[in-house]
Amino acid sequence: SLMSVPPEQGQFMSLLLKLMNASKTIEIGVFTGYSLLTTALALPENGK
Repeated sequence: SLMSVPPEQGQFMSLLLKLMNASKTIEIGVFTGYSLLTTALALPENGK
């Protein structure tokens, strides 16, 4: 589907979140949930 995030973009987003030491994120609008899963896996254990 055209609305899903490509794997390369998901990896880049994960890298940015880790470099920023992000502990909280917000996802607005979910199609397949791939970007949400990528974001959740990049957060530390105490992340929200």
